Amino acid sequence: MPLSPSEALSPLEVTDLRSCDRWLERAPLADPQQAIDELCALVAAVGDRRLAPRVHFDILERVRDPAQATCEERTKRFAGKPLPLREAESQALAQVVALLRQLWTGYYTLLSDGVQHGFGVFDRKQHVLAARCLETGAEIALAYYRARQEVPAYVWKELNEVFALAENREFASEPLPAEGNRTGPTCKALFVRALLLQTARPYGLTGRELELARRWIRGWGEHVELNVVPTNYEGPVVDLRSDAPPTHRAVTAQTVQPAWRAIENLLLKRSVQKRLSALRKGTATPAELGLGRDCPAREAEVLLTHLYNAWFFPPHVRQFNRRAVREDIELLVGLESIHSMLQAQVSQTKQSEPCHAAQKWKLLEDSPAGFRVRRPEQGDRLNHLQLVAIRPPGSMQYILTETRWLMLDQRNLMSAGLQALPGLARAVYARVASLEDASDEPHHRVFVLGGSKGTDQLIVVPGAFLEGCFIELLDGERRQRVRIAAITRRGTDYDCVSIEALL
Repeated sequence: MPLSPSEALSPLEVTDLRSCDRWLERAPLADPQQAIDELCALVAAVGDRRLAPRVHFDILERVRDPAQATCEERTKRFAGKPLPLREAESQALAQVVALLRQLWTGYYTLLSDGVQHGFGVFDRKQHVLAARCLETGAEIALAYYRARQEVPAYVWKELNEVFALAENREFASEPLPAEGNRTGPTCKALFVRALLLQTARPYGLTGRELELARRWIRGWGEHVELNVVPTNYEGPVVDLRSDAPPTHRAVTAQTVQPAWRAIENLLLKRSVQKRLSALRKGTATPAELGLGRDCPAREAEVLLTHLYNAWFFPPHVRQFNRRAVREDIELLVGLESIHSMLQAQVSQTKQSEPCHAAQKWKLLEDSPAGFRVRRPEQGDRLNHLQLVAIRPPGSMQYILTETRWLMLDQRNLMSAGLQALPGLARAVYARVASLEDASDEPHHRVFVLGGSKGTDQLIVVPGAFLEGCFIELLDGERRQRVRIAAITRRGTDYDCVSIEALL
């Protein structure tokens, strides 16, 4: 049973592996919020004491597993939450980053001291120190992805710097000690994992999809090569002397730089293509394809398609060309507010008048399929896959959209990608159908999305109606009975259902 903080060892008393073990036995680590602060103080105190390098390393290795487990538990406080985060959620993110930063600092101190003064006992473990830095830096980036916040530039500066060191000292391809029956990863594979997750457009993934992508990428790092950028090359490039993440570049003989590395993923492309083909044809299950037994085929296909488009097509290749703009727009959040506004649009009021419930955003890019927007100041919280209505410049009508990605940048400004829902939305009411003309069944606010082939869909509150049930649509004086055929899409605050009209 853990003792109280007063009975536990002080971090200053941890001077070797034995005292570290005693500290871990007595430390109050059951509460993640308290545990993460205690572990952070311990790692910082050990670093400040400047112990013998081998002792320092052994303590970091012993603390590493409980620290990572505590970070995973504390991450649940902010992962996948609407933006901007609440104060307690922001505090949890800051705690996770602080502990990971202390671990990174410990390993990097040993690595940099070895570079300057000789590695001594670490002569054959240089790759282990670099790998720990790369692992910890990637975990910091992951914490920001989970919180839907921009990864600070210092994270990429440190990742790029450590890999450049591993490359220069020619141990980038030396594997870590075996993990069970598997060979340990190399520094190159760890760096590639971080690059692949960044280029997977993580801010457009749900929390579940992000974890699946992370798990798959762990096994795919060896399929990617990092080579000196050839001339006349176009593709993803990482600059090892910069503080920037990998970007898509068109390289010529005049622009190429020695520190640039091409992320060459032809083998990965073929691997993803084969898996996608097998899923679409139904010739193999996700488990047989190495995607996990807990991943349904449809979910695996959707995520693989997202990764395929993110990794193997340049960002500007889209179904529709985007137009760069810088104009003010109105944005409505919440089914009730949107419903009221769409109803008002068919009334006799002037549609050009601004809506007082609308938020003011900046439109950065638009296309027939979607919009990229940014909020210039603080405002209400917004969630991933949330129903949003937008009124583009010069338009008299709001368009129903869904938030496909969200990110809070280093200036605390929120950016979002909105995808227009198909069909023209009409605000109506609905209730479960009854044989009696006068029914006490409550009315629900819903939207009808007119299909191009005469098939309509409804946007409803989650759980309002079950598949197969009969409902009555009330559109002014007009009434129509329909059947809920299937739930075709689930958002954060809405369900999209297909309906069948009854004769």
